[in-house]
Amino acid sequence: MKSQIGEQWLAQEEEQIPPEECRALVERILESVHFRRASRSREFLTFVVEHSLSGGCTEIHEQEIGFRLFGRPANYDTSQDNIVRVNATELRKRIEAYFAGEGSAETLVLEIPRGSYLPVFRRRPPQEDPLLAVPSSTLIASPSLADQRPATHPIQQVAARGPAQHRWLRPAFSSVVMLALGCACLVLLYQNRVLRRSLHGWEGKPALTVFWPSFLNSTQQTDIILADTSFALVQDIIGQPISLSDYLDRSFMQASHSLGLGPERRDDLDLIASRNNGSFGDFRAASRIMAIDPVSGRFHLSFAREYSVDAMKQHNIILIGSRKSNPWVDLFRDQLNFNIVYDTRLHRDYVKNRDPRSGEQSIYWVVTDPYAPRYSVVAFLPNPSNTAEAIIVAGTDSEATEAAGEFLTSEKSMELFGQKAHLSKFPYFEVLLKSTQLSGTSFNSEIVAWRTYPNLH
Repeated sequence: MKSQIGEQWLAQEEEQIPPEECRALVERILESVHFRRASRSREFLTFVVEHSLSGGCTEIHEQEIGFRLFGRPANYDTSQDNIVRVNATELRKRIEAYFAGEGSAETLVLEIPRGSYLPVFRRRPPQEDPLLAVPSSTLIASPSLADQRPATHPIQQVAARGPAQHRWLRPAFSSVVMLALGCACLVLLYQNRVLRRSLHGWEGKPALTVFWPSFLNSTQQTDIILADTSFALVQDIIGQPISLSDYLDRSFMQASHSLGLGPERRDDLDLIASRNNGSFGDFRAASRIMAIDPVSGRFHLSFAREYSVDAMKQHNIILIGSRKSNPWVDLFRDQLNFNIVYDTRLHRDYVKNRDPRSGEQSIYWVVTDPYAPRYSVVAFLPNPSNTAEAIIVAGTDSEATEAAGEFLTSEKSMELFGQKAHLSKFPYFEVLLKSTQLSGTSFNSEIVAWRTYPNLH
């Protein structure tokens, strides 16, 4: 038989929730800590909610969201561009975090079911009174005075009526229980340590423990910004570099059409520029970094094409890729001593050492031989507004970028760098690495040169 509360809940499920109440809930969500600075998630949520509440809408298509919200062509291929799915996953996480925290007392909840982009509003079921949940068959009349005698523990009964030799059972039983509890505590303590180490890969490793807490113990979120390899291909085709400002306002596409390219070449260029592609090496470098602290939610993955100047100024940032594929590195070009440069005339990458020291080269060229050394740069600097921290993980190719990510997350490598530079803690720094590779796997990274900037703190 349904309880009274259960019947009330079923009635509420059939209730048509007023749009004004839905919009009021959305306003509270948008003002929460999880959405306040997440401009992309705010726009996404506002768009799908208004689309849903406008009336008569039973479905929102991925292609429409990509066109209306992310500036994609109206007929773009969603199987090749997952920008909507990636942002929808991030939006769902933020909504869940709101209702688990600030919105835990909300009586109306919002969710976007997986496989759909149409928001669903529903009432939260009320909590049942524990007394109402007790079956009536278990409620009995008050016992008589004769039945209210205190119960006797079985051990006491044995000791009271058995022979004297059984009286040792009680202390022996207590000792066994205490021993079992002690063993259980030791097992749980060990499992807790193993679990903590697996979830916090930097703990228990001195060099990583010195470096990474500036990101992991910060109240600011850390954005990992993946490179845009389509942007690098566009520069290969037009044979000239593109600035960050032209990249952000997309004006480089108009300029490229004035280069005298044929119609088919221009179509190819437009097709490449419309794709948001990345490289495996960049993804693996980002994965290594995220594996350091996989459950806290401090790391947020973004693509260079979708990032904003405001977020760059407010958050900790980790840029994956060189300036050729990640134009946000442009903001740090004047601060870096080791710059990865792409020669558009020779179609070759090299590292420029702006201020060579004794034994260092001014140029480190990359040879086309697949087994020749590659170079990468790891830089730890303030963010552009000096309000947070920034890391650049860049290589002359995808494998070299992965080698830089491996260096930054390796206890052995960071410890060796600390010893070479005579560091007890890590100030702002740059490191130039040389790595060789075999069958596409980077290995044997060697520290070629470095700079430290203790006065920047």
